[in-house]
Amino acid sequence: MNARSVRSVTNVNKMRNSERLLAVFLLGLSLLPYPQAFAAGAAPGMDGVKDIIVEPILFNDPKAADACGLSRDALTDTVIKEMKADNLPASLAADAQPPMIGVARIDLVTQVYTINNDLDCTSWIEATALSKSNAIVPPIEVPRSVTVQYWHQGTMVYGAQSLHEHSINEVLQKMLHQFAKQYELDQPPAL
Repeated sequence: MNARSVRSVTNVNKMRNSERLLAVFLLGLSLLPYPQAFAAGAAPGMDGVKDIIVEPILFNDPKAADACGLSRDALTDTVIKEMKADNLPASLAADAQPPMIGVARIDLVTQVYTINNDLDCTSWIEATALSKSNAIVPPIEVPRSVTVQYWHQGTMVYGAQSLHEHSINEVLQKMLHQFAKQYELDQPPAL
């Protein structure tokens, strides 16, 4: 291979990475939160939730996450520490008690989609509070699995590979503060 064809292959690889980055960006735009409307007299989504289960961080590409200095355990620790700092009833999935009848429980799922371009890293981070249940949805009288989403937020982080974990931690902390605010707003006032 001569120098010109090596440059050509490199340019194609860069183009593919930029196309991937554009796809992640467009996906991110489609997931931005939208204003929620409540029916008259309906309770807010997290009203009465007494148990928040923090799932371990999920990576779309563990090799890219590792190259960018991201650790599943370290980021999961950041999430649980922030939740505890905001006085939320949170526990790690591995440490959670079995579900109890009459105690509302939701899961907090955080996903990190990372692309590594030599010295730079780009990540889309999203966190979702959800619960799964069975419900009967007419017209068929057979229970179906339903996922209810109470809160969702996502953002993109771009920067140097050496600072990427720090940037991700800062963004996660901000996102979790927003979640804590929404959780507090959804709780009924004390009597």
